Amino acid sequence: MPTIDGWQPPLRFFVDVSLGAGRIPNFVRLQGCEARTKVEQFGTRRVPDDEWIGWCGSDWIALTKDEAIRVRQQELMATKRSKVRMFSYMNQQLTGEEMVQYLERHWAKIVQHSLEPGPFIFGIYSDRLSRLPPIRPR
Repeated sequence: MPTIDGWQPPLRFFVDVSLGAGRIPNFVRLQGCEARTKVEQFGTRRVPDDEWIGWCGSDWIALTKDEAIRVRQQELMATKRSKVRMFSYMNQQLTGEEMVQYLERHWAKIVQHSLEPGPFIFGIYSDRLSRLPPIRPR
């Protein structure tokens, strides 16, 4: 991301519908970053994962808990092609409050990795972030 005299524009995060429209985007905004939910961008229509991944491209950082994105061929191709930077919760049973706690715990590292070029997917775990290799597509 280019800077002018050390100034860097705020990071922009796309929040997948699986994370809700309240706590996660609100947390991101409170950190001084831009957040846009799937509904804010695409309305209520069903949007295939590869479409929103392509929309994110290298401009928006994706937050999701859809672990299967690493498995499905179309989504993997979209991730590579669009050079998306993605962070995915690895526990799909987390409450909204727990997801915010994970973000609080790992925010500095998420920001640090977000400044790196994509494509990549990091798993968000309770105790760490971990760069995830693609799984062999189904």
